[in-house]
Amino acid sequence: MHRKKDKKFYIKTRNGEAIILYNIENGKINAYHTFVPESEMGKGLVSKFAVVF
Repeated sequence: MHRKKDKKFYIKTRNGEAIILYNIENGKINAYHTFVPESEMGKGLVSKFAVVF
């Protein structure tokens, strides 16, 4: 899911949201923060964000 006004992509999980925050500077996307709930680590969630970028 994409929350454009917050410059945030997220995936809802059973234990919260996996997120990536970004901004756009000089026409380039800068992903500056990620978070995955500990219980969801190692399940490939962040690789799903890579498709977007």
